[in-house]
Amino acid sequence: ALATSSIRAEAERRLLHAGVDHVFDAAAYGDEVAESKPSPALFLLAAERLGVAPERCIVLEDSHAGVRAGLAAKMQVVM
Repeated sequence: ALATSSIRAEAERRLLHAGVDHVFDAAAYGDEVAESKPSPALFLLAAERLGVAPERCIVLEDSHAGVRAGLAAKMQVVM
């Protein structure tokens, strides 16, 4: 799944431009949650849409706020 703080329209445009819009089975976007990272809401929404328990998820992150969000969601995190 993809969990991005970007709004859906912008993220989908960039994914399409990069040719990877078909890669993810589920996605969660910044404009779909009330609080952005470091809140775990985005990762929890992505896991729910993927149909996988949060503790079975691995987060690949490039920001400290994202790492904190993944840990708060009880997911394994790799930075």
